[in-house]
Amino acid sequence: MYMVPRRSVSSPAAAGRTGGRPGRGSARDGYQGRLAGRVTVVTGASRGIGAAVARRFAAEGSAVVVAYYPSQQMRELAHAVVEDILGGGGRAHAVALDVADPASVAEAFRIIGDQAGPVDVLVNNAAQTLRKPWAEIEPGEWDSVMDVNVRGALLCCQAAYPHMAARRRGVYIMVGSVEAALGRAGGLAYVTSKAALVGFTRSLAREAGPDNIRANLVMLGAVRTEAEAEFDPDGSATRERLAGCQSLPGRLAPADVTGTFAFLASDDSAHITGQVLNVDGGWVNY
Repeated sequence: MYMVPRRSVSSPAAAGRTGGRPGRGSARDGYQGRLAGRVTVVTGASRGIGAAVARRFAAEGSAVVVAYYPSQQMRELAHAVVEDILGGGGRAHAVALDVADPASVAEAFRIIGDQAGPVDVLVNNAAQTLRKPWAEIEPGEWDSVMDVNVRGALLCCQAAYPHMAARRRGVYIMVGSVEAALGRAGGLAYVTSKAALVGFTRSLAREAGPDNIRANLVMLGAVRTEAEAEFDPDGSATRERLAGCQSLPGRLAPADVTGTFAFLASDDSAHITGQVLNVDGGWVNY
């Protein structure tokens, strides 16, 4: 596994890609941020929501570990995110991490502890999807989705736990989907895994609460990411599906949802745990 060494360079253009609010500034500008002094691990952070969260957390002052699936493509994308953060004056590292592999998780968190420091925040963003009619799903395909989306969350939370428990503070943030509440034809495995994370989060909040560790889940709506573009290049299928569903008009971009993650990681939400927060343009109303 490889970790980018800590360094700092200047690039105003990179600072503008953090997803922060206008006028927020960067570490280079002297802005300390709500997450100053903390170490955050974001899994599946090579692109999409994970990359946007990594950039936002760096802008908020956290040192960020950009964890990526160990493939050449994801490695290159992860290093681009790290360079972007470093260019804005932030602190970032890249580490290879297969969340479904216990040995990979253990080694990654050992490296993170040695080189970045104890983990304060873990964002479980890595996920695998499967688009297939339910009656055609093979057992191995089902297991693969569950291994990444559910077991991966467990393994990473367990690996981060000693870091947090030793200092009696920490935050777990799971990434969910409104499809767990709505269902989706052709998405049985993925939707089931995301529904499992709701119960996982609520139970984890009970288990870890005595150690002053919080756990919450961000239930996302239709966010326009690279993964969506792979099956819906022009976005027309998703726009048609969303027509009349969202209370607010317009599509969500990854940078639009990062503020909720920063809030949940910060002391602003110090007494919030075991909760599911919808960020979906008002698609699901309770």
